[in-house]
Amino acid sequence: MFTGVKHDGSTRIEYFDVNGTLLHSQDVPQQPWYAPGLSFAGTTFTAGERVYLVRITSGSVELGSDGGIVPRSRRGEPVDVVVMDDFIYAEPQTLDLD
Repeated sequence: MFTGVKHDGSTRIEYFDVNGTLLHSQDVPQQPWYAPGLSFAGTTFTAGERVYLVRITSGSVELGSDGGIVPRSRRGEPVDVVVMDDFIYAEPQTLDLD
């Protein structure tokens, strides 16, 4: 679950295999300006893919350790403060590289 996604492309989830190959990338959908709320993004892998690493880009600014935001956005994009909660994932398994 994501909250505060206001700009397309500001929040993304990327899934990689053990070799660093991108298996899947998805943008988290933005919320309409007239109905802010929660966004959901999820992926199911059914073709035997093994996810080794997940990279989540959450908004276009960094949240500071004091709960504030770092005031400059990345690459001059509009500021989009996004937070996450409620992760659901399968039980991690040992990766057999043989």
